[in-house]
Amino acid sequence: MNDLSTYFGVNTAVVTPFAYENALNTLITNLDLFDVQYHTENSILLTDLIDQFVQVAGETSPYAQSDWNASKRQEWSNKLFQMKHVGSINAVTSRDLEQYSRQYPNRSDAMLVAVNDFSEAHYRSHANRVEVDLITALLGLKVESEYAGQGDLDFLDGQAKTTVPAIDFASTSVNPFLAIRKAVRLQSEKLGSGLAAKRTGVIIFAAGAAADGLSSNPLISDMVKYAGDASATALFTRMVDSNPAYDSFQIGGITVIDVSMFPEIVAHIGENGFAIVPVMDKAAQCYQLHSGVGVRHAELGQDAVLHHQYLIKDEFQFPSVVTETSYLPVNNIPQAIIFGSAA
Repeated sequence: MNDLSTYFGVNTAVVTPFAYENALNTLITNLDLFDVQYHTENSILLTDLIDQFVQVAGETSPYAQSDWNASKRQEWSNKLFQMKHVGSINAVTSRDLEQYSRQYPNRSDAMLVAVNDFSEAHYRSHANRVEVDLITALLGLKVESEYAGQGDLDFLDGQAKTTVPAIDFASTSVNPFLAIRKAVRLQSEKLGSGLAAKRTGVIIFAAGAAADGLSSNPLISDMVKYAGDASATALFTRMVDSNPAYDSFQIGGITVIDVSMFPEIVAHIGENGFAIVPVMDKAAQCYQLHSGVGVRHAELGQDAVLHHQYLIKDEFQFPSVVTETSYLPVNNIPQAIIFGSAA
């Protein structure tokens, strides 16, 4: 290694360069809305309830042996789906070792650092890919795929998404939050009484004028100030801890997140739009993230994890970092996602 003092003088010190990654913020992943389910195969059979109804037993005669109620059998449909697959590989070469040797003269250390850097880069890129598809499943109400057997998956199945009339967030005479509450009631209707009871919270992703109105309208501000809950919910606390870059606040138990600077979300809700998303109990299985196994190696990549990462070596003992992710997000309540915009 060259002595830097030869070039820059004996009083020269090397400092860590200012550098940052222009990375995607994994907001939806961090909110933990989706229940991750692990599978040993990458083809899965999903079961949908066709005929949904509420049964109320009728009164019967206590002494007539022929007078009974009978429960109606529910009808189901089964569909086979293939998971999406993402694979990345990077081989450590002698050129990499030369570059790292400037900082790590020991060859083994340089190789270890190179492997670690490739590993982290793979994980970030795969996590970003999953995040984009979670956004598309939650707010785009579909999953796009070029190679999965089913192709693009439309959760609406050709139906129109649920929308509400534009809201005047600048109004100082009528509290615009009343329209939000009306939209939440519509959401309860779309969920049905059974699933509505499984709702544990509500998130509003808002952008532009919708976000500004929800945060600065004096009528809403007064309500937050005087009628708000002093203790933040677990969802709000987790959102702030995991995503400090996003402005967020609570109104009457509803968490509002300003996503104006999140283009992947704005593309689905509009520059001045919003989406009202129910937070569901994981046991209700409304949002699912199915995770499969790796397929490129005969033995490795079979654990119950979302991202499978392993090392292989070539005939010259240079290591390669391999990362595989097999996954499929599913949104079982697309009609319960309410969309709207600022007037």
